[in-house]
Amino acid sequence: MDLDQNYSWPQSKILEITLRYFTLVVMAATLSSPALHAEEIEFESSEVWIHTNKGPVHFFVQLAVTPQQRRHGLMFRSDMPSDMGMLFDFGQEIQLAMWMKNTFIPLDMLFVDKQGRIHKIARNTVPLSLKAIPSVSPTFAVLELNAGITRKLEIEVGNLIAHKIFDKD
Repeated sequence: MDLDQNYSWPQSKILEITLRYFTLVVMAATLSSPALHAEEIEFESSEVWIHTNKGPVHFFVQLAVTPQQRRHGLMFRSDMPSDMGMLFDFGQEIQLAMWMKNTFIPLDMLFVDKQGRIHKIARNTVPLSLKAIPSVSPTFAVLELNAGITRKLEIEVGNLIAHKIFDKD
């Protein structure tokens, strides 16, 4: 090979590299855009107690009560303290399914009836998954906690959650 020979990439290769670079820049800007995921949604804070066979455990929760709050939930959060969660109040018992769209934190989902009794636990849900996580039976509320906390604290189906949204009958 002659060292004086000029090497030039074909125009199509230059165009391909330029388009890939541009696509990556646009994707990075879109994913980091505050307008995309940091909607100004405010959540009321509250506390719940879960009565386990080992005794009561306490969590600070944000309440997702409105359709907009329930739609947004814990999406786009990169972490959550171990003593916190989100309580989704549906206002009535309904058949429902949750999903993990745009949720970066693996969660344990506790499906709860109107009296506050846990009837299903979906443990260690997969972040960003669009797979439906069905309630199986009528559900009044869903409590989302960090994945693994239900096993660690021995929270089980049948345990009772104390919070003002549940009937006290």
